[in-house]
Amino acid sequence: MASSTTPVLVAAVSNAGGLGSHGCASLAPEKLTEEIAAIRSRTNRGFNLNFFTHQAPVPDAAKEAAMASLLEPYHAELGLGDVLAARARFRIPLPRVRPRGRPSPAPGRAGARI
Repeated sequence: MASSTTPVLVAAVSNAGGLGSHGCASLAPEKLTEEIAAIRSRTNRGFNLNFFTHQAPVPDAAKEAAMASLLEPYHAELGLGDVLAARARFRIPLPRVRPRGRPSPAPGRAGARI
């Protein structure tokens, strides 16, 4: 969901009785603060902030090639071009930041790579 929602959409979903969810993994702390304020200015209902908390996978060329061969017929049928080139277009560089006031976790614990 990173970069696929807006504060307006999140607030609208919350105001309609759903759980508005905002993709925040690619936001810098200052931008995250702005986005939360924008959501709060539009709703007094609950909402979700979505972050990636997993460790980045280790690249495996053999696995990528196997997946590309499975996807290739679909890419050809739909005129999408090379599978691996298409995948690269959707990679979003994620900032390595820690929210203010949060201590660094102990090595080996969730989030230790931030």
